[in-house]
Amino acid sequence: MSSRLRLVSFVVFVAALTLWALYALLIPTPGPISKALGAAVDGGKGQPIEIAKVTRFRWDEMFIMHGYQGATEDMKRQWCEHHSFSPEQCSEVEFAPVGDAWQMLMFRDQGKIARSELHMRMKGDLLPARQPLSPSDAVFEVMLSRDLVAGKPWPYLVQRGGSRPAESVPVAEARDRR
Repeated sequence: MSSRLRLVSFVVFVAALTLWALYALLIPTPGPISKALGAAVDGGKGQPIEIAKVTRFRWDEMFIMHGYQGATEDMKRQWCEHHSFSPEQCSEVEFAPVGDAWQMLMFRDQGKIARSELHMRMKGDLLPARQPLSPSDAVFEVMLSRDLVAGKPWPYLVQRGGSRPAESVPVAEARDRR
């Protein structure tokens, strides 16, 4: 193999490796809670999902931030004020620059942030009736949209006792229609 061909091969390899690394750094990845929610939704049994059973740490409050909620400093301040976070607590909140495809799940224990992670909405769009949620309140029913999104029904996770989107049906009913 000529030295020119080796050089070109090396440059192509380095360029591909660099692109892969940039992709890995720039594209958010769901955390273990999000993966557990997605597995429960994809499993399709229609059983309620208890967040306390898919978390492996102590918490007494759960918050769900939707895309763009922390996009500006003013939005961050408003969110913190609305949820009674002190300025010190607010500085600890991880406002990820996420778009419509993601939600940020944040957990507090005795007023301190215990964990936060990204959740992909296509693996269960969390719709809380109110926030914060206690472990006993953080129970969600799986609903599926009647309309297809990218060839599949859109999964909603509706807080037990909350109102579901008009275009959604429970998992069992969606299966009966197929």
